[in-house]
Amino acid sequence: MARYNRPSYSVSDVFAASCAAHRVNGGYIKYAEYDEEGNVVKQPNKYVIREFLVGSAEVRDEDRDFGEKVRQYCSGLTFKVITGDRMSEFEQAMLSIADKETTDSNYDIAVASSLPASYERSLVRIEQDVRLREHRGTLNEDIGKKVELNVEVVRCNYSNNWDTHFVTAVVNDAVVFFASRNKLELGSKFRIKGKVKAHKEDRTQLSHVKLI
Repeated sequence: MARYNRPSYSVSDVFAASCAAHRVNGGYIKYAEYDEEGNVVKQPNKYVIREFLVGSAEVRDEDRDFGEKVRQYCSGLTFKVITGDRMSEFEQAMLSIADKETTDSNYDIAVASSLPASYERSLVRIEQDVRLREHRGTLNEDIGKKVELNVEVVRCNYSNNWDTHFVTAVVNDAVVFFASRNKLELGSKFRIKGKVKAHKEDRTQLSHVKLI
């Protein structure tokens, strides 16, 4: 019986195809999405990327440009290797793929399908970090003091361990953070009331926070 040889693809083409799949799906989809009748309306990116790699769908110039940016982002993880910073398994896979010229690995292609979304999240984190540095500072209020503030949400991360969202927001020349049962949209503005729980190095922690 003849041995099956998996097709090999240029890694540049893999990154371009991953960005094309990202464009078609409007982001990263890990599992298929279905309508009410049970029909598949969107396939996971790891499947859509194959359509572009085999030529069933056309990769655009914008996909190739985006793919090059994503690959450069992955290659930038080399800095972690140089400085001795610990890398996650996923980051190791990102760097490994970016450093190759070709690949026939199904795992590489599946990982690559998620990388445009990772790149976009990194841009959001960079923008968030800039905003927080600009407003770095604590509230000029004593611990235990009740406050009412107009805040803008800069970061909102969900914690599985605590089953809650941890919100970081800016207010005038200070940064506050607090817990919220509900997800708050980035950039949204609210008036809140709460109690000053603690002052950290560059921000103030609030407790008993409510939107008003």
